[in-house]
This record gives sequence, C-alpha cells and structure tokens, in this order.
Amino acid sequence: MTVEPKARALSEVVLDQLSTTESRAYKMWLPPLKDPTPLNELVERDDRQPLRFALGIMDEPRRHLQGVWGVDVSGAGGNIAIGGAPQTGKSTLLQTMMLSAAATHTPRQVQFYCIDLGGGGLIYLDNLPHVGGVATRSEPDRVMRVIAEVQAVLRQREATFKEHRVGSIAMYRQLRADPNQPVAADPFGDVFLVIDGWPAFVSEFPDLETPVQELASQGLSFGVHTVITTPRWTELKSRVRDYLGTKIEFRLGDVNDTQIDRATRDIPANRPGRAMSVEKHHLMIGVPRFDGVHSANDLVEAITAALNQVAAQHIDRAPRVRVLPER
Repeated sequence: MTVEPKARALSEVVLDQLSTTESRAYKMWLPPLKDPTPLNELVERDDRQPLRFALGIMDEPRRHLQGVWGVDVSGAGGNIAIGGAPQTGKSTLLQTMMLSAAATHTPRQVQFYCIDLGGGGLIYLDNLPHVGGVATRSEPDRVMRVIAEVQAVLRQREATFKEHRVGSIAMYRQLRADPNQPVAADPFGDVFLVIDGWPAFVSEFPDLETPVQELASQGLSFGVHTVITTPRWTELKSRVRDYLGTKIEFRLGDVNDTQIDRATRDIPANRPGRAMSVEKHHLMIGVPRFDGVHSANDLVEAITAALNQVAAQHIDRAPRVRVLPER
C-alpha cells in the first residue's frame, strides 16, 4: 500500500523558501565597539599613506560604517594631545601608535624619543629600532638629555633649511629620500618627542616646560613632533595645548573638561580603549600586537613578540640618546 505524503501548510512552504534565500535583512545597527582590534589587522585594512598611523576602529553611524581610523602627522595635525582619566588607555594608545609607525615606516623615516612618567608602558618599547631612548622619573639626567636631543635636531634642521634653501618640510622629506642630495646625510627623519604623564613632567621638571612649549610651537615646520598625554586637559596650559592639533579623548573624570564634545560622557566607564576623535566619532583603539588576538590580555608578551618581528626587518635603528658618562 502506498502512503501519500502529508500535505504541507502554505505557511510552512513560504517560511522554508524565505529561510533559504541569499538576501538578508539590512542591519540597522552595527555591533558595539567592544573588543580591540590587533594592530596587524588595522595595518592590513588601512589605506596606507606616508606618515599615517593606523590606531583603531571608528564608528560612523550616519555612514553605517566602522572603518580603520588613524592620524596623519604629515601636516598641521602632526602634534598630538591625548586626554583621559587614569586607566582609560592612554599609554596603550602610545604603544599602538609607535608600533603602527614602526610597522609601516623605517627607522630612518621616523624616530621616537620618550619620557615615561605614566605607568611604565613605554619602557617595553625601548628596544624598538625606531626608538632612540626612553627616560623615566628615576633618570632625571636622561630626561633632560631626551629634551636636549630633540632640541638639537630642531636647531640643526633650521640651519639645514637655511643653508640648502629648503622651502618646506615636505620638500625636505623628498630631498632626504634622494641619496644624491646633501641632506640625505641627516640621520633623523620625522622625530617624535613623546611625554606620557604631563602633570608629573611639569611638577618634577618645571624648567623643561618652556623648551617643550617651544618644540610644540616651532617643531612641525621642521619635522619635529610633540605627543603628550594628560589625565585632565586643564593641566595643559593653552600655550602648549593650542599647538597640539590632533586631540584624542578618552573618558574624563569631569566631562566639563572636554576639548571635543560632551558626548564623551557616553564613553563606557569600564571599557579601556574607548575614546572619541576630534571628528566627534567614537573610537575603539587597537592593541599593540601582531598576533591577531582581539584582546588586551598578555600585552607584554605580545609587544615583545611584535618588537622582535619589527627588529628582524631592519638593520638600521634610530640614533640613541647620548648620555654623559658617569664620573
């Protein structure tokens, strides 16, 4: 006896056909900025350009887009101020920025000279070929030498511009890339003075505040950049702050202190790495690692591995900070 198949309801047939269609409903909302993107993925996805450093993911709701966000330090935005309460991710951003630069530029093109008065996060980068030195609060002589080294670069470059009639830093970069030009002998490319912990710097080294102000105001025209972190924007006096064209803001202790927009109050309190760009878009800063892991766990080991990977690709390294011999 033949058994007739059971007739299916029309609703079942329609649902089956809908479930197998290839088109999907338009997603109104993109996923929240929750987990940080590893730097290797940011660099791979970024539209690579000279002196652009990929730093994280930016959420643009109006464009329904979450794309790679970075900073272009080739022009007026070449000085950077980073503000945010403690433990919000400022030092990690510096690590990501320096590794991003190292992943896309040679030690001849960019060099970093650092003063670490924060949580010690920059010490792990001292062996990066692009780093000329990292000084801490326990090394006051070395702190002064870092500032003096960057000042010397600026003074020498001013003289070089005059001697060789160089009209702009863009022209200088082009000439320096040509081995047949006299300025190709300059061992310094774009030089970055990085100060992590501005209030401590001013408190412990008050005589160095004016030299840093001069570097921030004069340096960009000669390829010398200033990068500063601070827990409160009010700690940065206007004579310094006004020369830091790129501002990145993490969650603040007082939202009224914002330099960008009071929408920074919407940054989650327990989400290190969440920030806001000067374009008033929410950011998730990437983590300084090349292993593809979307996490801030075990960063010391990840940074060490990344340093080894970068070092294996370069023979040259940044000129080291010259320290006076001990008596």
